[in-house]
This record gives sequence, C-alpha cells and structure tokens, in this order.
Amino acid sequence: MPVRFNGLPSGLIPAGNNVIEVSLNTNRFATCRCATTSGVLYDDMTYQFSPTVGTSFYRVITGHQDDTTYHYYVRCMDTNGIKNDDDYDISFKLLPTPDSDSSILGKPGADGSGGAGAIPYGSPSL
Repeated sequence: MPVRFNGLPSGLIPAGNNVIEVSLNTNRFATCRCATTSGVLYDDMTYQFSPTVGTSFYRVITGHQDDTTYHYYVRCMDTNGIKNDDDYDISFKLLPTPDSDSSILGKPGADGSGGAGAIPYGSPSL
C-alpha cells in the first residue's frame, strides 16, 4: 500500500489565489486521486493527479474563494492494485480579502496626502 506524505499546500494561503496546485508524494509507484469529501472510495474519486503513475503527484484545481478552508482527501493505488483504505487530508485556508479604501477626493499632495474617507492616506493593505 502506498505511503502518502508531503501534502501541499497547507496552512494559510494569501487571498486572491483561486488557482491552487495540490501535490503529494508516495513511497512507491502509484496512481493517486482525490475528492472533496472524506470516505470516498478510490474508484469513485473525482480528481486524478498527474502524472498518472509515479511518486510525485500534482493537480491544478481552480475556483477557490477567499476566506474559505479546503480539504482534498487523497487515496492512491500501487502498481500491484493495492489501494489506500483511508484518506490522506491535504487542507489549507485562503485568507480573507484585505480591506481597502484608497478613494481620493480632490488633488493629492506631492507627498501622497490628500485622501479622504476612513483611511485618509490610503490603505496600508495596498
């Protein structure tokens, strides 16, 4: 049975990254798939990793939203047809979209001053 390790990404990811490359390694040649719900059997998993056979796998997945946690549950099958019967969880969270209020009323000063609104000199997030 393939041992899965080095699942990425993990932890906190900067906002604005709706395209994420999910990757992992195995200790032997295998094919790997994943699902977004736990407990899905290998044969029923939606996403196939590339390369189709190897020990390093990746999949580019789109449609991620800021301020959301994602889980990709991975199972692999080795070249002898032995499949993982448990999930390997690759999880991460996209940070919230940063606040910004850089509206400017009138002509700004030479030093960049002259903003208006809640943040008079522009947003520190920009």
